[in-house]
Amino acid sequence: MFQQWILDNILNRLPVEDVAHGFVSGKSIVTNAAPHLGKAVIINIDLKDFFPSISYKRVKGLFSKLGYSEQLSTIFALICTQAHTEEVLIDGLTYFVQKGERFLPQGSPASPAISNMISYKLDKRLQGLAKN
Repeated sequence: MFQQWILDNILNRLPVEDVAHGFVSGKSIVTNAAPHLGKAVIINIDLKDFFPSISYKRVKGLFSKLGYSEQLSTIFALICTQAHTEEVLIDGLTYFVQKGERFLPQGSPASPAISNMISYKLDKRLQGLAKN
């Protein structure tokens, strides 16, 4: 619920870079492929575990770069990330303990928009490589 609020009230109000096609309204795999039609070589790359490779620190940095205070950036990043947890039973009570660093989860409504913004430089580099 909070992730959807962040998407609707923050992320979707920001301009989307031209190089992004995934998860962008009005764009698709077709608009991504169109500039490459008729090219001699086409390379398709799928980044394994892409969302989980984006750390809490990078998500927090994004919100800071957008002008949010340290406190709000921290809260937004905590809402938009998760950590692997381990179930621990102590005195008959079950607790879920964080195990490892926080990361951008697959399946969150905010993850695609956050990943598009964070991977902008990567997208530009890949676009440059494709043009060459």
